[in-house]
Amino acid sequence: MNTPNQPRRILGEVTLTAGNLRNSHIYVTPFKHLLPTDIFGGSNKDEPASRMAVIHYGAVTPVESDIPNDKNLFRNRSWAREFLARTGARPGDIVRFEASEPHTYHISLVRS
Repeated sequence: MNTPNQPRRILGEVTLTAGNLRNSHIYVTPFKHLLPTDIFGGSNKDEPASRMAVIHYGAVTPVESDIPNDKNLFRNRSWAREFLARTGARPGDIVRFEASEPHTYHISLVRS
């Protein structure tokens, strides 16, 4: 796992819609091609990826998730629900995804 001082690079930003907020998901479509292929799994939870992504989203403990290969969002959406609620996210706000290691991501909210 990374150290707090590990440099980060911005992978991409996603503008939130009312649908994102209603369904507790955040798409990775704009930067999907920058993610390692081993975090993509099958279309259901019985076919997980060979490696999980570690997602730091402001909670004490990060979560792990993969991405179904037929969708453009993380399979585990509990973190997204908590992140969106805790930050008071609104349609038009931007979610920034940064990488500190190949499988470690940091999520933050940028107000519109």
